[in-house]
Amino acid sequence: MGRFVRRCRLVKSYKNIYDVSLEYLSRKTSKTNAKSDVIALMEHSFKRTYSYFLTWPEKCPSNEDILIFNKCLNRRYFGEPIAYIKGYKEFWSNNFKVTRNTLIPRPETELMIENILATYDKESNLSILDLGTGSGVIGITLGKELPNSNITCVDLSKDSLDVASQNALDLNVNNIKFIQSNWFKYVRGKYDIIVSNPPYIAHNDEHLKQGDVTFEPLTALVSEEDGLQDIYQIIGNAHLYLKDRGLLAFEHGYNQAPKVRECLKRYRYKGILTIRDYAGCERITLGYFS
Repeated sequence: MGRFVRRCRLVKSYKNIYDVSLEYLSRKTSKTNAKSDVIALMEHSFKRTYSYFLTWPEKCPSNEDILIFNKCLNRRYFGEPIAYIKGYKEFWSNNFKVTRNTLIPRPETELMIENILATYDKESNLSILDLGTGSGVIGITLGKELPNSNITCVDLSKDSLDVASQNALDLNVNNIKFIQSNWFKYVRGKYDIIVSNPPYIAHNDEHLKQGDVTFEPLTALVSEEDGLQDIYQIIGNAHLYLKDRGLLAFEHGYNQAPKVRECLKRYRYKGILTIRDYAGCERITLGYFS
């Protein structure tokens, strides 16, 4: 690492910085992944677009910006997710603040939002509950896309709620409120829609030792009963907070859909549908309570 830092101090142009950084990160990951990481960190640190670097490869950033970039690059070298380094993650074409207290939003979660928006009219006046909101991406996005609806976002973590509140403020979403609660404990009233991306990974899952999840909050990832405890708790209580024909939609593990559907049927949910993610895995299930 020391040799790399010394080389970065000597090279000044964007082209040289890119080449040296690509070589550095390629020691830990594929060249394709290293390339996308270097571009993301250069854009973040130098406040320029990739097209600018291609157009002006001989130009040089300031020494201060190079120092910022080197710190970001080393954080990535040791495995820290790009989203935590940058402090935000794009979701539904908006930048959401994320911290080590919140999960990093995944593209497959957008599939849940797409399905809801395809089901309800944009002008609908709905009451929507987002359980385990984290950085708020689901609730805030629904609030932005359904401006006449009222959104309630719940999370046990005050730190997560602080992040979500800031995201709502930054994105000018005002039809939303936040409650600190362990699932339904302090929730009142009935809702047209309940959505959630709950913890659903088993404690002994090998994926917890790999990649970005090693940096994410464990409490937002893992659940007892082979990852199903929180999902069962949500299904077992959601009917008390749903209006007639109210929709329950949530994300789950790639191999949990059969048990999830079985549980929904036990609680009299109809129209049960499971949506596959971009990898073809059953990832999101929804049903209507009646």
